[in-house]
Amino acid sequence: MTSSSNPVPPISTALVPYDPTLPHVSLKAHLEAAADRAVSHSFEVAKFESQHLSLEGRLIYLAQNLPKMLPFPFSGVIALQSGDGFIVQACHCPNQAEFTTDQTFNALSVGKLFTATAVMQLIEDGKFSLDTPLSELLDEDELDLPLQPPYLEQKPDQQSLKSLKEHSAEITVEHLLSHTAGFTERPGSEEDGIAPGESWDRGQIGKDSYSNYGYQLLARIIGKHTNSGNLLVIDHEARFRSHIEERIFKPAGMDGAIREIHSSAKQRPECFEMSEDGVATRVESIEPYPHGNGCWRMTASDLLAFGRAIHQHHVLIREDSFNTIMEYKGRLGFWVDHDKETGAVAGYGHPGGGPGMSSFFHTWQTSPPITAVVLSNYSGCEMVKPELDKLIQQ
Repeated sequence: MTSSSNPVPPISTALVPYDPTLPHVSLKAHLEAAADRAVSHSFEVAKFESQHLSLEGRLIYLAQNLPKMLPFPFSGVIALQSGDGFIVQACHCPNQAEFTTDQTFNALSVGKLFTATAVMQLIEDGKFSLDTPLSELLDEDELDLPLQPPYLEQKPDQQSLKSLKEHSAEITVEHLLSHTAGFTERPGSEEDGIAPGESWDRGQIGKDSYSNYGYQLLARIIGKHTNSGNLLVIDHEARFRSHIEERIFKPAGMDGAIREIHSSAKQRPECFEMSEDGVATRVESIEPYPHGNGCWRMTASDLLAFGRAIHQHHVLIREDSFNTIMEYKGRLGFWVDHDKETGAVAGYGHPGGGPGMSSFFHTWQTSPPITAVVLSNYSGCEMVKPELDKLIQQ
């Protein structure tokens, strides 16, 4: 029994992944290791809660010690900021080449926040409204996007696209932003050689179903209707990327993201899928490229800069636009948490996940607000957010 005034970590046996094909690793040993790990996490959380630290001290403690407080392995950069004040960052890269807090990672679907912000900017510019039908913004041929791998395999099938073109007047910008435009998940079939992707069903308009293709359509709308970039360029994807750089990255001060766009030397960490037992398997796959669904490369401090800019209401979007996003009945690009008792906004952000990569951005509406960013070259780090919920909202 240890004293609460001078706690010490429990002695732990080696954490050996359970593999039934290896006779020397018993189920008992596996369960003992899992129990040891749970005790270790509980100890770290208890130690954190007993520190009676200042807000700055708590954030520093979390940045430096959070991996020991998680029920799963972690690799990446953790960055936290209190309001517009102090920032703390820490990098954790076990059993691999070292990287620093300046390392760029793929922010994955967190980048949907940039697409949603760009849409609100064009609404403020008077280009269209949330109620504008898709048919008024894109021609029929423009609904069939010229995507490249790894997105090409996930496009809606031709029958879905044909139906989408016939009924595009029934879909609005609001539907696309809120993932209610009728796109649904299409399971793959190895037997029939069908890759998983998305389908479109008129009967699903208004029903929530997360859609990458819907956000890729928003990118084409932004590229077609923006005044950013060379107006003589017909490539809507290029003009979309120009809009994001000129009207989001630059005014927000996201210097790492801008450097990544124009740099030919890409220093990228290896990516790993993590099993439930904590075994890392290296991932070799085509990295997703920036599009309306996200997948911009940047540093954690870039996302903190975006977080500061988005709530200042004069840098990226107006206060009324921000309030529209926060008060929406579902998710209008931003995933908004509400207090269960009062219904007030408790926080907002977005997660991201891909093969051997994961991310999240979230701002808790505490006093002062706290923003956390995690970028990882392991799968599953978006699950850090529920763990931080418990610690930050104490």
